[in-house]
Amino acid sequence: MKKSQLLYLFVACIILIAAIVLTIFLSKIYVIPSFNIIIGVAGAALSGIILFGITCAILHCQYPTTIHDVLPFVKKNEQVMLFIPLSDDQLNKLDLESDIVEIKYDRVESGININEDKNIVLNITQKKCGLWGKRTVDVVVDSNRKCMLLEDNVYISHMNSRGIAVLVNKKMSSIGDIVHKDGFRIKYPEMKDGVLSLACSYNVICSTLKDTLDMLRYRVEDPESYDYGYSIYELILKDLLIRFPYDIPTGEKDSRTGQSNGYKLAMALLTAFSTSKVLGNSPINEELVNSVALLKSYMAESKVTSYEEFYPELFERIRYKFCQRHEKIGSYGCLHNNYYTKYGVTFKEMLISSIRGGDSVLASMLAIASCHNGRGFTKTNDFFKEILSSVGCDDLVAEANRLIADGLHRKIDLSSCEFIKWKIFGALKVILTPSNTACSLDGLIYGARRYIMRKCYSSVTTLKCVPYSLIFRSIYNPVIMTGKESEQVVGSSNIEHVGVSHAVGM
Repeated sequence: MKKSQLLYLFVACIILIAAIVLTIFLSKIYVIPSFNIIIGVAGAALSGIILFGITCAILHCQYPTTIHDVLPFVKKNEQVMLFIPLSDDQLNKLDLESDIVEIKYDRVESGININEDKNIVLNITQKKCGLWGKRTVDVVVDSNRKCMLLEDNVYISHMNSRGIAVLVNKKMSSIGDIVHKDGFRIKYPEMKDGVLSLACSYNVICSTLKDTLDMLRYRVEDPESYDYGYSIYELILKDLLIRFPYDIPTGEKDSRTGQSNGYKLAMALLTAFSTSKVLGNSPINEELVNSVALLKSYMAESKVTSYEEFYPELFERIRYKFCQRHEKIGSYGCLHNNYYTKYGVTFKEMLISSIRGGDSVLASMLAIASCHNGRGFTKTNDFFKEILSSVGCDDLVAEANRLIADGLHRKIDLSSCEFIKWKIFGALKVILTPSNTACSLDGLIYGARRYIMRKCYSSVTTLKCVPYSLIFRSIYNPVIMTGKESEQVVGSSNIEHVGVSHAVGM
């Protein structure tokens, strides 16, 4: 209890005692009945007011308002701190002299089932002191920052940001398995009755057929594409049923390889995902109606009841087709987004690993593909040049630049001896087949980019978001931070995982 609060309580008690003594003293001096009644009522009223003040002082001491310009100190290996960032206008909604007793996520105001950039609206309930009423205000979490779990006091000391801080008695090591997962983020916090709960999420790689529903629902959005408006589900069926029913084996023949697998994969797809489950009330493309109806009829007559053996191959087909037709993943100009791959590493990490493992053709392809900018390819070209520089292959970039020095329309003829000693010669041979040894430089660049895109289609995958809740039962009173805004310092203490790669979430 602070000295000022003790003094306030001490003075209030003296006044109360004095009021009681004065009332008794006056009642003995004056014997007029009506005067005694007036004195009694006045004394009771004064005593009530003083008691009310004492009660408020006591309760106010129990729930002290804490306002800081510097974030609280966190005990190493014992505590973590939640920081909720607020902009100036949102912080001004709070009464700095009142205590925060409850934080609730406003699902209605925040919006339901909309994109991840939605506003996070919190209902903050404050109480000035024990017997005064509560007030609730709506504040929006600063969209330029994120809620964070912090444990490093050096990092915290550089944060003069405005917001709300809640100190928690919890070892970071006990929750490290969750907070260090890929894409970990705090979606919103809630606090009630001394319990702090954090709605969180993290990303995992889609690796099984059951993870592909959103991939199957994706529709081709390129108006110039022949398949514009098709869902991936329909495109997969279209590919698998291109020879149906002619690929159905006759007699006892039951080949598990080659083209005859198409209709079996289609049956596996229809078994795992019905048209209504994927397309809802939308009808399947009219080009597929007859083939799908015929296949369903065949499935009804077939004695095969399980198609799970085809699920791994079917998953790969769906993943490949999705990456190929996605408006961002399927574009060379977007490869700088550094998507995740099915190998658990980013596309950049996969390329670096392959080049360091001796894939000189891939390194040369990156050099050729990145030697000419245009049509929004600058970021991706710089991305590949950075990769080549990190593995010591700047000489390949120099060779590619020499190649285009005379213009993109220059013809390259591998039948001559001009390029035999060049390090990128191996890649040139891959692009130019033995039957076609001549090509324009523009064609070479296109061939190199197509080679890289095939690498992308065969490796990049999507991520799905996994919800998770963190519950803390030993917390301190929230602290309102009024420090001046400053640039956020990037450091390892930011437990919120910020990846350098982009993910197409499911």
